[in-house]
Amino acid sequence: MPLVATLVLEDPRRTDGSMYCHTFFEIADGSVLAFFEHTSLFHPKHFIARSGFHRKVALEVEGDATVRQFKRKLDAAGVTNTLIDHGVSLSLRFDDPNGLTLELMADIGISRCGRSSRASAHADLQHWLELRQNWWRNTLATG
Repeated sequence: MPLVATLVLEDPRRTDGSMYCHTFFEIADGSVLAFFEHTSLFHPKHFIARSGFHRKVALEVEGDATVRQFKRKLDAAGVTNTLIDHGVSLSLRFDDPNGLTLELMADIGISRCGRSSRASAHADLQHWLELRQNWWRNTLATG
C-alpha cells in the first residue's frame, strides 16, 4: 500500500501548539487506509495501549453536508457526538454501544490529491517524525 499523502495540522482544540498527523495509504480499489498520531495526547512514557484513540474507526463520507446530516440524526436519537471542523473538512465523532469511537469524515480529496501530494508524502511524513521527536524531547526536558 503506497503512502499517498501525509497531512500535518495544528490541533485547534488545544493551546499548547500540539500537532497531529494523518498518513494515508492507498488500497488497490483506490480508497485509502488512514493512520493518526498526535504529539501530546499520548506520551511514550505514559502510553496506555487501550486508550480510546486506539479503538477508533474512521469512515469517509461524501462531503460536509453528509457529515451534518449524520449529526442531525445522532442528535435526534440522543447520541452524544462531537462535530469537528478540521479546516479542510468536517468530521463527526461518537461512541458506539460497545465504546468504540466512530468518526465520519468528509471526503477531503485524498484520492484526488494527485502527483504533488504523492510526491511530497514521504517528505511530509519525515518532517512529522522530526517534529514529533522534538516535541517529546522538549516535553521530557520540561516535564
